[in-house]
Amino acid sequence: MKQPKRLTRKQKECLTAHCLNWNDWMLVEETDFCYRVINKKTGAVKSVDKFRRR
Repeated sequence: MKQPKRLTRKQKECLTAHCLNWNDWMLVEETDFCYRVINKKTGAVKSVDKFRRR
């Protein structure tokens, strides 16, 4: 697995739209339609849709 990266503002807004606390997540991979993020505490990996907004 690649080294996780810090989130940009758009990525933080996207995680907030998915009801996730962006402080607990880091970016693993970005594709055309989703972000793959990893939880800093548990190590759980999640796919989040890029285009979902509030």
